[in-house]
Amino acid sequence: MRVFVSCAILLAFAGTATAQNLLVNGEFDSDLSGWLIDAAASPAPVWEGFDVDDPARSGAVRVGNASPEAMNRLYPLEQCIALTAPGPYRIVARGYIPPGQGAGKLVVSYWLSLDNPDCPQWQGSQSGGGNYITTIGGWGRYEQSITATMPSPIPPNARIKISLGVEKDAAGGEFFGYFDAISVFGDAVFADGFDTP
Repeated sequence: MRVFVSCAILLAFAGTATAQNLLVNGEFDSDLSGWLIDAAASPAPVWEGFDVDDPARSGAVRVGNASPEAMNRLYPLEQCIALTAPGPYRIVARGYIPPGQGAGKLVVSYWLSLDNPDCPQWQGSQSGGGNYITTIGGWGRYEQSITATMPSPIPPNARIKISLGVEKDAAGGEFFGYFDAISVFGDAVFADGFDTP
């Protein structure tokens, strides 16, 4: 079961001329609004005043995994983006793993679908992927370019789903980390020389 933190979870792509982040509240400025929270996640994700740029400026989301099983992955936070333009997109995320705990990883995953009217439930998947953030004691970076090949006209339910996860290697205990500065951009802005976030 998913809990809607905010009704404003879908943001249409407004063009590639500006570097508009298509995600809602990807910086976690003061809370987790705009994100879907998995009600079964244990522990629940929480906002903390720990920021990739400046602790006093904003915040981040703390995600944990206290599953009793080894090699377990949870996705406590997700967000779906309605697509209104074809072409490449770039996903960028920052993650921090505090030292002094067992082995584990932060996970950023995406799913692209041309027909998903009921996000975050998933159907009509065209492609998917992702990778780990494994940096301990510092802010690691995930970056992925994906191509959304769209028919014309663009389907009304074309979406990218971004999932923020946490995976722990050992049974028992808790593994946790932080996500911040999550963004999805139309990749053409980078071809024009715009700096990546």
